[in-house]
Amino acid sequence: MPFSVRSVLQDGIDWIQSSNSITLIAIFTGLFVGFEYLMSYASSSLISIGVSVSPAQFTVTGGTWLAIILGIIAVLIMIGASIVAIRIVTLEDDTIIPEESYRSGIGRAILSMIGAGVLFVLATMIGSVFLLIPGLFILISCFMYGFAVAVEGHGPIAALKHSWGLARGNRLRLLVLLVILFVLNGVLSMGPAYLGLDIIGTIGMSIGMIYSMAVVSSVYLELGGDRYEH
Repeated sequence: MPFSVRSVLQDGIDWIQSSNSITLIAIFTGLFVGFEYLMSYASSSLISIGVSVSPAQFTVTGGTWLAIILGIIAVLIMIGASIVAIRIVTLEDDTIIPEESYRSGIGRAILSMIGAGVLFVLATMIGSVFLLIPGLFILISCFMYGFAVAVEGHGPIAALKHSWGLARGNRLRLLVLLVILFVLNGVLSMGPAYLGLDIIGTIGMSIGMIYSMAVVSSVYLELGGDRYEH
């Protein structure tokens, strides 16, 4: 069933004004600030190269190992937060955040999200080798896999297949929508950063991310995806 690009963009505008949206924007702004600080710390704890009688070998300092471990933890937290956010934007009621959204099967969902993400990136990269078009086709067809994982509990392959099925007959509209969201997110995040307003850019990045989730959620539901039930 076709969807209206204008309609789902308006749905996103309506949802971004909800109390749940404000909560998510605040949470992700904090996560992004923390992630940026962590990356700054990690870059200052780079691997040092030592030379001995044997061939050159890498010496990893304790600070570097700590940065690596914290980086992995930060990525897992970000994936988990994204899963929770997806569940929240697909709720019928946009004024509540049920406990189940951040507790129910979150570990399994994180693993499935990582697996689906790896397959998605690999398939898109391989497809892009062939004059870009196949890679773009795969990206448009499978990018909703996160909703299939977070909301419906699908595994990696099933999530990609589900997204592929939902996109059937709507790929041109999805391409237009993705271009609009890409440009919007770029303006919201990079515009302020270009002017030296880094914290405003971080808030803009959070707003763009949550708005995009709300828009894609509207598409996902219109094309036959399920709402998150609690």
